[in-house]
Amino acid sequence: MSRAGHLLLLVWLAYVAIIDMRHREITNWATVPPLLAVTIWRSLTGGYPIGLAMAFILIAAQWSWAIAPALCGLGFCLWIATPMALDVTIGVWILCFLLWHFDVIGGADAKVVMTLTAVFPDERLAWLLLMSWFGVSMFYLVRKYGRKTPRILLTAGWNLLRLRPLPSSEASVSYSRHPALPAVALAGLVYLVVN
Repeated sequence: MSRAGHLLLLVWLAYVAIIDMRHREITNWATVPPLLAVTIWRSLTGGYPIGLAMAFILIAAQWSWAIAPALCGLGFCLWIATPMALDVTIGVWILCFLLWHFDVIGGADAKVVMTLTAVFPDERLAWLLLMSWFGVSMFYLVRKYGRKTPRILLTAGWNLLRLRPLPSSEASVSYSRHPALPAVALAGLVYLVVN
């Protein structure tokens, strides 16, 4: 990718991060065109598993009865993407879809991460995204619970080990989503600076 492309990507990341911090909602016009553009670009340059994965994700997002077959299709995409070195991208896309489907992350968060990993199918970017998201989540958790944070984390971990369901958003009075796109933008910035 050229320097102009890197600059354009940084401007876009800064824009979505600022909008997320201010409004906690990003319009589809800010996230869908870049995702579709990079999907088409990757598909036309030999990365057809990415186009196929996008089709499965769109099908699963549209029709809830198609989630299981679409996940099987995404697994197939992951298998055929491995020799092309696009397995990180497809793997991150599957994870983003599942996290979005279970309302852990927002749709804009998923689309921005999917766009970034399609542009740069590098496991180092995936790790940067994960670490950045974890760091920001820990910041919000400590800010909310203070000294009770370790106990909250231990309880949540114990409940996950026992496979207890997470409380629904209706049951959780204090449920609120914090902006995640600043963490994604930070990971993208660090990745571009280091590479």
